[in-house]
Amino acid sequence: MLSTNAFRYYKKNYDLFGQFDRGLPTIYYNLMSFLFLFIYITGISRLFKLIIVRQILSRKMEGEDIVSFVFSINNHTIHNALTKLGLTFPVYDFISQDSPRKKSNYFSTRLILFSSLANARSVYFELKNAKKDEVLYHNAIRVVKLSGLAFIYDHLLNGVKVVIQYNDHAPYCVLLHDMAEYRKIKTVYIQHAPVSERFPPLYHDLNILFSQDSVDKYHVINNSVKKFILFDVRLVLWNPVDDVSGESVLICPNKLDDLSIVKMLAKELNSIYKVIIRPHPADDRDWEDGKTYEVSKGRTIWDDIANAKYVLTNESAIILEAIHTDRLCYKCAFFSSSFDNYGFLRKGLLLWEYFTPAAVIKDISKEEITYNKHMFAYFVGEVNDKEKKIKLLKNEILHLRD
Repeated sequence: MLSTNAFRYYKKNYDLFGQFDRGLPTIYYNLMSFLFLFIYITGISRLFKLIIVRQILSRKMEGEDIVSFVFSINNHTIHNALTKLGLTFPVYDFISQDSPRKKSNYFSTRLILFSSLANARSVYFELKNAKKDEVLYHNAIRVVKLSGLAFIYDHLLNGVKVVIQYNDHAPYCVLLHDMAEYRKIKTVYIQHAPVSERFPPLYHDLNILFSQDSVDKYHVINNSVKKFILFDVRLVLWNPVDDVSGESVLICPNKLDDLSIVKMLAKELNSIYKVIIRPHPADDRDWEDGKTYEVSKGRTIWDDIANAKYVLTNESAIILEAIHTDRLCYKCAFFSSSFDNYGFLRKGLLLWEYFTPAAVIKDISKEEITYNKHMFAYFVGEVNDKEKKIKLLKNEILHLRD
């Protein structure tokens, strides 16, 4: 089944990704299954098909044989950075209409839903199959969306020779790769964030990685795939001119962290410092707490860092942005459990972590430096000769269509 294959990497890391499940109560799940069956049996799906195909084709970039796909804010961050560096390819945008690329075609959530209705037969059988699979059952919304995306991909991939994407484990991206590979279309994966050893083996035709750390962590089981070492392109989005040398404490929790513990620390720090909490984009918990601290909304990570002197987190790539901008950073293991999936501790970038609020508050007051900057390049790559590297990368991608 389509969803079973698309979720193969999500399932392997379900202990981590399970926090991002998007399921439904049983009664709504059954009603939704019945709705798609009804739409299929009555032939209503054919009407949706006629309407939606026109909408898809009106957004298709005819004559473009190299196209990229963007599905998340993190994906946008990478393609914005690459645009700034001069690497531009037409993009199909599934997250936001606001794109800096000259050729951008937006597919809204509503259009994807209507595409699922046009593909009602597929959706019904996918939902029926998902009932026997715990992971799929708890991701019913994504299962529905996958069938809509499959319908859209089927039209967009006609005439394409190279597909570029920025994620190698999310179900929507895995499906795109599989459909492209089936059509003998070359695929390019561009790393969008630091990785761990738990990421899937490299499987795209061309894999663009940040650094030696990425090379060491990614397995290769297919010797025909190619690797290209670039650098952490997110870092080019930082403009030192924007640095206002703020004195705030920026706290960046992830969805695994204990909300009450993070709030408690923020309240303790608030008596001395201005505190900003920047939740993970996928964290929809209520972080508001009156006037004790500020919750970052609608700002980039660079906006928040510009106003901060101290950065606190448990397991987050924000450590790299903090070091890049010469902020003082502190790893707070007491937010939940001690995680080191990125290897920042194990490989010596971070020198230690904190297990109590009192310990971290004490070292903040002393402005203790907790990292070894000599290890920084190992994790982010060498940013020297940016123009030369981008030119070489562009040639690599162009040669894939030959």
